[in-house]
Amino acid sequence: MPTTVDRLLVHAGELLTARAGPRGAVGAALEDPEVIPDGALALAGGRIVDVGDSATLLARCDATVVEDMEGRLVTPGFVDSHVHLVHGGTRHAEYDRRIRGLPPPSGAPAGIAATMAHTAATDDAALLARAHRDLDVMLAHGTTTTEAKTGYGDGLDEEWRLLRLTGALSHPVTVVPTFLPAHALPPSQAHDRRGFLDQVVAAVPEAVGRAAFVDVFCDPLGFTVEECERVLAAAQRAGLPRKVHADQTADVGATALAARRGATSIDHVDHADAAAIEALAATGSVAVLLPGVAHHLGELTPDRAGHVAKPHLPAQAQRLVDAGATVALSTDFNPGTSPTPSMQTVLELAVRLFRVSAAAAWQMATINGAHALGLARDRGSLEVGKAADVVVWDVASHQQVTNRYGTNQVRSVLVGGEPVAGEGREGMRSR
Repeated sequence: MPTTVDRLLVHAGELLTARAGPRGAVGAALEDPEVIPDGALALAGGRIVDVGDSATLLARCDATVVEDMEGRLVTPGFVDSHVHLVHGGTRHAEYDRRIRGLPPPSGAPAGIAATMAHTAATDDAALLARAHRDLDVMLAHGTTTTEAKTGYGDGLDEEWRLLRLTGALSHPVTVVPTFLPAHALPPSQAHDRRGFLDQVVAAVPEAVGRAAFVDVFCDPLGFTVEECERVLAAAQRAGLPRKVHADQTADVGATALAARRGATSIDHVDHADAAAIEALAATGSVAVLLPGVAHHLGELTPDRAGHVAKPHLPAQAQRLVDAGATVALSTDFNPGTSPTPSMQTVLELAVRLFRVSAAAAWQMATINGAHALGLARDRGSLEVGKAADVVVWDVASHQQVTNRYGTNQVRSVLVGGEPVAGEGREGMRSR
């Protein structure tokens, strides 16, 4: 007797499931994602209830709605695992000067301090409205799950405000809150670095029940290994999972620290050495790569003097894969170093800048991204029992998405089995 389902998607040119092993797609498996020709997907109660080829699912499912994909690509929604969502202002003028090799205007706040000032000057309603608009863009480009870090508060009161606003977001995109109190030394407390860190360590337990992770920026531009270890230890004592911005601008031992502290994800890792990469892979932490940063800051292209800041990044990505690490891709959406909310853009950049294959990029952006947020049991792939977060594309092959760049190729986005964005709500034929 056929199984009754709410919705049946049939005749996908490719159904890319991103089904993988217990640590996600690693090593050689990155190059061999499960792709079902003439694929089909059965959805009921907001969940995936069957996956296979169209002939099989049409025979064994009785659907309220049957939608013909007409040979289009169908994939899981993107999982964007490193995102600075709630913030005020923009740093476009600073970027224009930076890309030309000019310093910020004298006396004006720059970098994270500038965004802290912009955020403090923006009221709650405006911050929420902006975050919702950015979530709309993410959704339209295929993201169905995103992280949202704090980190732009000038002091802990502002950090708690950002965490509260993150919790107030209401949107089809699932938002995972991360408490990032040690992002940069707040200008208001620049005179008392030790005192600020003491406050952060004492505050970490208060994030229980309010944040899914505690994060630190362990880098010469942020905080030292010793300072970050204090914060991570406090999070570990409180039972809060950890994330780490690690070794972005220099190797300070942050990747090794994060692995030692059992971080769920270790992000950037631009300068992590071979021993730290081996430790990362051995502990099962996810390495999150952020090609949008390399692109926006011109780190892989020569500046006017012919200097390339990080020519080693493609090799670093390959070293992580070769070590057997779970590697994810993310936008690092933020107003200063990667102002894109589009995971499509990240895939396009990953294949061009990091020399990652289309197959690997897709798995890094879906199932491996879900591992970076500790959500792989519920999302990141098209598997029975998982959330029915699905993207239908106006192309036939997953390689076409990465081949073309600069345009949105999403046809329709379903969250919990229901269309929430894209032309597909009106354009797909039902029978």
